[in-house]
Amino acid sequence: MLPADVTVDLAEFRLDHLFLDDEPEICEIWQGLVTAYEVVGKRAHDARLVAAMVRHDITHLLTFNEQDFARFSEIAVIAPSAAGAFPPAGA
Repeated sequence: MLPADVTVDLAEFRLDHLFLDDEPEICEIWQGLVTAYEVVGKRAHDARLVAAMVRHDITHLLTFNEQDFARFSEIAVIAPSAAGAFPPAGA
């Protein structure tokens, strides 16, 4: 793959996906999550993702790392192996 191919792929990706703003409120939610769940170290990145999900009313997370997000009651964690049990968005 050449750099030009990556540029084209990224442009197509951006057209096909919704990007949400990184709003200041996310930091406040993040701090609350870190405090409530006593998050330290690398897990702070997981808490940051959950904070953004909470802010933008995203309720489900599809991930191979279910155990990393299991502590957060604010979201539902879905393993890829279970994803077929959920209807497509908008259905």
